[in-house]
Amino acid sequence: QEGTILLNPAEKNLVPVPQKITEPGIYRYDIRIKPQEDFQVENNSLQAWISVAGPPRVLFVDDHPEEIRTLADAFERRGFAVEVKEARYFPRTLQDMLLYQAILIRNVPASIIQSQMPFVEQYVREFGGGFAMLGGKKSFGPGGYYQTPVENVLPVRMDLINKKYLADVAMVIVIDKSGSMT
Repeated sequence: QEGTILLNPAEKNLVPVPQKITEPGIYRYDIRIKPQEDFQVENNSLQAWISVAGPPRVLFVDDHPEEIRTLADAFERRGFAVEVKEARYFPRTLQDMLLYQAILIRNVPASIIQSQMPFVEQYVREFGGGFAMLGGKKSFGPGGYYQTPVENVLPVRMDLINKKYLADVAMVIVIDKSGSMT
């Protein structure tokens, strides 16, 4: 918008620019002044960038996306912009991950995101992205995350610390009560 505002050079002049931004994005403002007496032309303009974030974007990734839909719906009711993807569509690059404020994975085997794991660690450590893993048969240790960059960013260890609780012997008992073995 362009307009003319008369300023008093003896005072500080605060000029409100009424504008309502409804869409997230990055906006550029160019400010130019045309004083009556101008002794330095190079200080007559300024450029500013404003970033409007919008609702936080969260990515939910699951081997079976329909199983995590209820949790995604709960987040959406709280004002989050949620995207649900199948494990094979996990973000391929750090730039893709940075589109989200947080990433939550459930039941995703490490083999599917093996090449992206260093990016996950960088996303969390250097850029402050949120990352969480929910349990499942293909999560944590059973999913192959032991000694990986993903283990480094999670607050849990994937190995068994208390090995004294591991069984030395496995026993199977079969009882036949059909009577055919008499």
